[in-house]
Amino acid sequence: KVALKEPKHNQTVNFTSEAFEAFLHEAETWETVDQRERTKPRWRDYEHIVGVIDTGEQPLPWIAMEYMDGGDLEDRLDEHPDGLPVDETLWIGECLCRGLEIAGAYGYSHLDVKPRNILFRETPAGKWDVPKLADWGIARTLADQTGTMEAKTPMYSAPEQFDSSEFGDPDSLTDLYQVGAVVYTMLAGEPPYTGSSTQIMREVVLGDGPIPPSQHRAELSEAIDVVVTKALAK
Repeated sequence: KVALKEPKHNQTVNFTSEAFEAFLHEAETWETVDQRERTKPRWRDYEHIVGVIDTGEQPLPWIAMEYMDGGDLEDRLDEHPDGLPVDETLWIGECLCRGLEIAGAYGYSHLDVKPRNILFRETPAGKWDVPKLADWGIARTLADQTGTMEAKTPMYSAPEQFDSSEFGDPDSLTDLYQVGAVVYTMLAGEPPYTGSSTQIMREVVLGDGPIPPSQHRAELSEAIDVVVTKALAK
C-alpha cells in the first residue's frame, strides 16, 4: 500500500509556478534523504524516514509515499494526555535523532519536526511501533508559497524560527530543538510552551526556558531533565 500526498484543494487557488517548483524541490529533498537511508551501507540499520515511492507533477505536484498504518504521534498524545511511557518516549526520541542524523550528514534539515509529522509503522504485538519522519518541508513550502497554511507550528518552533536576525538562520540545530520539544511533550503530556502564538513566541524568544519535565511528572530523572533542557536551550 502507498499513501498519496498532494496539496489540499483549498491550497491550490494561488498555486503559482514558483510554488509548484518549490513543492517538487522539497519532494526531491525528502526522496534524497530517504534514498540515503535505504542504500548507503553507513545507514543500513536505520529505518526512521518515511519512504518515498515516486513523485509527479500532473495535474498538481504529488508524492506517493510508504503507507504508515500506525497513525501519527499527535493522535497518540491525544490518547495519553498525561504522557507516554518513559522508555518508549526516549526510544522515539532516539529514532527521530537517527533520521535527522542522516539528513544532517548530507546537509539537509527538516525544520518541521512535530507530532503530526511523526508517523508509525505497526509491529507485532509486544513490540513498539516504528516511528518515522514525514513531510520534509512540504507543509512549510505550501505555507510560504500560497499563504494558506501557517508556516510553522509555534509550540514546536525554535527561537531562530521566530527571530532569525537575533538567533541566526534555522538549520540542523533547529531540528534538535524541535525533537526536544516533541520529547518534552511526550514526557509531560503538554508542550514546553502553551498559549496563543504571541504568548509562545514571547516565552521562546524572551523567556528563561520551560520548566523541567520532571515538574510535570515526578518519576522522571534529573538526567532526562538535563538532556531535554539542553535540547531546548536558546
